[in-house]
Amino acid sequence: MIVARKLEMPSIRRTGLTAILLCVALSRGWAQEGLVCESHPPYFLVIRARTDSVNSDVLVKYDPVCAYRVGRTDYELKDVNTNRFVKFVDPYLFLGGSTSPDVGDLVVYNLKARAKVYEHIFAGKDIRISGNTVFYVQSLGRAKREQCKDYDKIVSQDFRPILEAEVSFQVEDLAHPEKLKSLNPSKIRCVAHQ
Repeated sequence: MIVARKLEMPSIRRTGLTAILLCVALSRGWAQEGLVCESHPPYFLVIRARTDSVNSDVLVKYDPVCAYRVGRTDYELKDVNTNRFVKFVDPYLFLGGSTSPDVGDLVVYNLKARAKVYEHIFAGKDIRISGNTVFYVQSLGRAKREQCKDYDKIVSQDFRPILEAEVSFQVEDLAHPEKLKSLNPSKIRCVAHQ
């Protein structure tokens, strides 16, 4: 005699499986809607590419639902450039982007104060945050012949010789704008820019 038995899955496994299936289903919908979602507890970011520019709209919310619906407690950043990076160090949101391969805009928002607290032009592709320190490359302007050993080669290839330097600051310095006015550059070098 064959007895059919209903197999019961423990509730934890059932819940986990449901969550996985839900994530897969939602992620397919997110890609179709052009949304990118990132969890940075207690915040949840929903980034929506704009169709009228190269920029994005960023929605900062507490509800971890990947949908671009602005709620009463949400913080919306309209038409910001995020094509290079989106980084987060509580309570700061670092956004960067550009249409140039050589330089970009770094903008930092304080999510608790709901305000832009820092804006700067950076050189290269990205910024790096290690521990509590922010690192990026800053353009110091056009190089003179005596500052750049490859000056003639760079100019002959129809590029501009530019001096760049590495700069860094502590995340907590964002609360003290006067500390960010004079960052000490290091590792100065000459590079070719378009």
